[in-house]
Amino acid sequence: MLLEIVMMFAVAQAFLDEADFASYQRQMAIDFVKRSSEMTQCPHRGCDGYVGFSKRRRTVKCCEGHRFCFACGQDAHAPVSCAEAKAWRAYEDSLKV
Repeated sequence: MLLEIVMMFAVAQAFLDEADFASYQRQMAIDFVKRSSEMTQCPHRGCDGYVGFSKRRRTVKCCEGHRFCFACGQDAHAPVSCAEAKAWRAYEDSLKV
């Protein structure tokens, strides 16, 4: 499989112009992250940062400095669980009438 990926990459580089090849590289990276359970893209709008899974903590920081929960993708909410943070956000939203 790795050889197939390397070959596709080499063929794309040989036949695409620079802008199209850059777009191809970006799409390949996005596809890789989507398939990986140990990586995720930063959920902040407009951020292209990626983060690897951390066994030590759920709160992670992308290369642009955005902190978020790796498990649920929401803003960092440690030490409360994802479910507790979701319930709190729902409660806050209910007060905004």
